[in-house]
Amino acid sequence: MGVFSKLKENKDKKNLKLTEFNKDNEKYGSQIRSTKTSYLGGHIDFNCGIPIHGTIDIYEKGIVFVPSVKSYKFVGFSIPFQDIINVEYKNEKDIEKDVTMTRLFLLGIYAFGAKKKKVENHDYLILTCNQGGIENKIIFEASLATVLVTDILKARRDSGIISKECNNANNKQDNILEKIKKLGELKDLGVLTEEEFSKKKTELLAKV
Repeated sequence: MGVFSKLKENKDKKNLKLTEFNKDNEKYGSQIRSTKTSYLGGHIDFNCGIPIHGTIDIYEKGIVFVPSVKSYKFVGFSIPFQDIINVEYKNEKDIEKDVTMTRLFLLGIYAFGAKKKKVENHDYLILTCNQGGIENKIIFEASLATVLVTDILKARRDSGIISKECNNANNKQDNILEKIKKLGELKDLGVLTEEEFSKKKTELLAKV
């Protein structure tokens, strides 16, 4: 296969992937905000090692990152709100205080630890996500990081995600309290000793 044939093949692959990507993202509803950002790493499928410039788009039901330069290998990624566990804003000083985050940056962003000739302000959007049962911190640098945090929290609330999480947490707590009540009844009947009851009660309360 010649060079030009290979280039055309890669271009066709990219266009097909981009069409599928855009079609799939229609499920997130209307766009709320689109702003320039740099993706710094953390996604389970796209840990780049260097900043990737692009835009982050906030929709009614999810987030989409679109790189400025696309290829047949990477046209962007999306994160549904139900996969997001936590949304945070951090500046550079916050990052330096966070040992876990610092390690992540050292692993993924070679330039972060370099000495700078002038003082610069860096603002970061940190998304803690559950991706296939694995918890990851997905990191973006954006001048509007604080605004993005507000947008995402509001969109999650409006979509009902936050209220569902609260209901799930309340249901879990109710189930645990019900189990403790039943254990107490078993203790009163002499099925469980005081020591066994206390041990199981402590284990259950640790899950609340």
